[in-house]
Amino acid sequence: MARKKIKHEQVYHESKRNIVFRTRLDGFLKKANELSILCGVDIGIIIHKQGENNAIQWPSPQIFRERLHKFLDVPNLERIRKMVVHERYLEESVSYETKNVLKLRKKNELRQSEQLVNELFQGKSFDELDLHTLNALQSYLVGMLDNLHQRDMELNDELQPSPRLAPMAAHGGGTVMKTSSANPMFLENPRSDSWFVETVSQEQDITGYMNFPLVAGRATARIDEDVARQFDNVNKPSWQYWNNNVGS
Repeated sequence: MARKKIKHEQVYHESKRNIVFRTRLDGFLKKANELSILCGVDIGIIIHKQGENNAIQWPSPQIFRERLHKFLDVPNLERIRKMVVHERYLEESVSYETKNVLKLRKKNELRQSEQLVNELFQGKSFDELDLHTLNALQSYLVGMLDNLHQRDMELNDELQPSPRLAPMAAHGGGTVMKTSSANPMFLENPRSDSWFVETVSQEQDITGYMNFPLVAGRATARIDEDVARQFDNVNKPSWQYWNNNVGS
């Protein structure tokens, strides 16, 4: 069976208040001792009961005074930086709980708006909604439109082609070359280029592979024969190359 939650307010009856004080004090000091042992920290507690001149100093008056002087010897700026003030702790706790409440409230409003949209699709009339509900519905729809717009922009960025590529279908095939300008250079098919055909037909010598001369305009078989002959000369010894080409 769950324990009954006690309200955080002063107990009215003095006798009952003394009983609560004794029982809670023992548990409090026990927890402080456990924390000191487990975490290796120095803890000093002073408890002054209203209406009495004496005070409880834990773990003992002498040890408490030593730890108090040790704390006061720390520079003021360093002490303030590391000290957890009760007021600041409460403010941070309230701020944390407030953020959680706002988050849960927003989540609840989102679920209600989704349910309301489903009811409207099923035939519910807008005349049945009050002003607060309409405002909440408007905020929900605006948020959904913003999400759709953001998603649409992301998809457009993913589908957008890379700037280094150029469409080649319109040119009937070819090669894209990277240039210093923003637009790439597109080379059409050489067989359909009139300038290329005219240049080849003029029988001009064009330097070929490894600077071996290739004669433009000759038949393919003739070109292959010349290249093969040049490679044979390279593979032969120098004296044989001299006899075949220079000496003869």
